[in-house]
Amino acid sequence: MHSIAPDLPEILLVDYDLLTTPVVGQHPVLSPPEGWHPQTSLSLEEALPFPWSKTYTDEYGQLFQPVVFWRNAIALDEYLKSEQDPARQLAALTLANLLLERLRAFTVRDGDAAFVENRFALNSTSPALDAPWVSAISNAFAILGCLRLSKHLAVDEDLLMYGRAFQGIHTQGGVAPGRWISFRDRAGYLWFDEYPLPNGRATRVQNGHIFAVLALHELSLNFPGRDFGTLTQAGATTIEATVACFRRPGTYSRYALGRWFEGDYLPGRAIRQLYQLYELTGAQRFLSYGDLLLKDTRSDLSQTYLDTVTFARKAALRRRPQSVSE
Repeated sequence: MHSIAPDLPEILLVDYDLLTTPVVGQHPVLSPPEGWHPQTSLSLEEALPFPWSKTYTDEYGQLFQPVVFWRNAIALDEYLKSEQDPARQLAALTLANLLLERLRAFTVRDGDAAFVENRFALNSTSPALDAPWVSAISNAFAILGCLRLSKHLAVDEDLLMYGRAFQGIHTQGGVAPGRWISFRDRAGYLWFDEYPLPNGRATRVQNGHIFAVLALHELSLNFPGRDFGTLTQAGATTIEATVACFRRPGTYSRYALGRWFEGDYLPGRAIRQLYQLYELTGAQRFLSYGDLLLKDTRSDLSQTYLDTVTFARKAALRRRPQSVSE
């Protein structure tokens, strides 16, 4: 058990030997579409390398999408690293600034923390989420996107605020604050919740939780001594302890422990993420269960996803070869 602060509940964690560099597979190389160049005369929506999805713009009426913010941050960083023309570099920096301002426009401060807000109702959860609602994975996208923009723009305060949102821990059975994305269950495990429900219950979605763990790890590398590493340890501990609960032998793994009968609609993602947690921690259980999930669903994976999973496993074994014999 570990206490982050005197006024916060103790949480369970394993003192893993965490990587001192980012997890390889968490950094996709997303260059802008061929022939794309920044045009400052266009609106942000028209100028971005990757537009917000129509689900967000047409169905939800929101001109912001956290995952696409991250994708665009990667693309703009890649463009700025390769483009030599000064005018185009300046235009790309202008666009990066506009992208950052759009993120900030969909951010709400809560004390010294900041939450990315989704300002539409979501009916796919039970109970439904009324607007606005917050999410651990949205803050994780903000962190990873800002880390890519940090080479070009001043984002340190943004990064710290999005990270501090994970430090406010809602305890199961307690009164839920107005906004929360970190949840301590009765056993002491810490969850980073993708869909915090209005009644204070956590959905415990595997994807959102693991993605947040990886984002917090990178944040801890940039801001050592701020307890983000402790949150990383605790988040990885939670999955190592519960990974068997997510598995459904012979078929897709569970999407969330709060949705017990629902399989993951992207089965390869969970496999990739378990290999990434093995790379991050060196804990054999992540590799073993990644292999079990791959055995369960290999015949259902597209070749593209199979290639992605294979890459993640090989990358993990290159960095953690000491505890595995091939």
